[in-house]
Amino acid sequence: AIEVSVSNKCGPLPKTGVVFTSDPGGLLAETVAGQAAANKEQLLIQTDNKGIARCYWLPSKTPKKTHFQ
Repeated sequence: AIEVSVSNKCGPLPKTGVVFTSDPGGLLAETVAGQAAANKEQLLIQTDNKGIARCYWLPSKTPKKTHFQ
């Protein structure tokens, strides 16, 4: 899983949108189980109550470079 934490000086920011983007050919899923059906290079995920957003990444099978942002 790839996780990010969203916070400010007051603490975690729940229910904040985070956009995950893979390189062309890479695929993203919201859950581990969803990896088999992953079909998106970009996902918008809301942070949980602790300000954490996560997704699951399948890199391209023929990458020119491997990169995630």
